[in-house]
Amino acid sequence: MIRTKDQLIEWLENNITNPIHRWSIENNAVEVLGFFEHSDVKGFAGFKIKLVSKHHQVYYFIITLYDFGRNCSCLLISKPQWRFWNPENSTNPLFAGDNPTKYKELRDAAQKIHKAKKDTGTDTPPDRG
Repeated sequence: MIRTKDQLIEWLENNITNPIHRWSIENNAVEVLGFFEHSDVKGFAGFKIKLVSKHHQVYYFIITLYDFGRNCSCLLISKPQWRFWNPENSTNPLFAGDNPTKYKELRDAAQKIHKAKKDTGTDTPPDRG
């Protein structure tokens, strides 16, 4: 069960096989962005992680917990959608990520942009016409 940043990093060490991503983990180039209630992958919520390679390439992953945290999956994703960052439902610091003040600002700005687009009708998903 994952409850701390160390456990999350340990899970990554045991489950990530790509040498580029492993280098990031082994060299502490990991940033926990916190818990997101939705993600780029429809219907998934989880912890987003940022890895930076030795050549400064950035990779984002979502770690999704199943069965009350006993099982996990890891998916490579595009940039985080900050409007879905949501640590408020937990007192666990893992949910807030490594820099919660910065992430709250990013979330608030993203929510304002989304609301403005929604109000003007420029944020209509393609499946809704």
